[in-house]
Amino acid sequence: MVLNQKGMAKFFNKFNGGKPIKWFFVKNVGKIFFLFLVSYAIIYMLSVFTALTGFGGWNLSADISRIDYFFAIAPIAGFFFMFFLVDWIEGYFDTKFTRTAWFAVLIIAMSVVAYYVAVFWLYCNLFSMQQVTFCSPLGASQTSSYLSSQTPNNNLIANFLSDLPIDFLGKIFGSMLRTQFSASFFSSPYIVLVLGALFGWAARLLSDKLPK
Repeated sequence: MVLNQKGMAKFFNKFNGGKPIKWFFVKNVGKIFFLFLVSYAIIYMLSVFTALTGFGGWNLSADISRIDYFFAIAPIAGFFFMFFLVDWIEGYFDTKFTRTAWFAVLIIAMSVVAYYVAVFWLYCNLFSMQQVTFCSPLGASQTSSYLSSQTPNNNLIANFLSDLPIDFLGKIFGSMLRTQFSASFFSSPYIVLVLGALFGWAARLLSDKLPK
């Protein structure tokens, strides 16, 4: 990957014979919003079947005072942020890595790490309140024990992977996917943001293949 001005110029001029990237959005706005609506509907359906997915419910209703806006807005932010980030990365770093499945794996891995750091810091500070300090060694130890403790998980994929008969896979997934951290990750609004980003990445790739 090469970081250079040529890559930036390619980013701003790669569409429509040198016209700015915003023209790509205007010209393809129909395709973009179609892909967004399909993605949003899929993510919402996953929240409807919360007993199977382990995802948190959105509580969408006609009564706007009862809507959980974080769940409702997170997929929008994740989708459009990643949709346009793909072109920025390709232009800035002069790479096509974003066009591979490994980029999706990278998104998931970074998302899990980021969530773990945030949750660990939160609980570590809570457990450290008696010591009147920020994230004490005792608080860190208690947080690690809490996040790694076993708890029921409704997510079908997590349960399937953790029940694999292969010994080494069973140990890996059994220790990771049925923990308090895993249950928190699947039921939080954060997973909705991550899914929105993944759909935004997929939509950017599909937008070049769909007819105008």
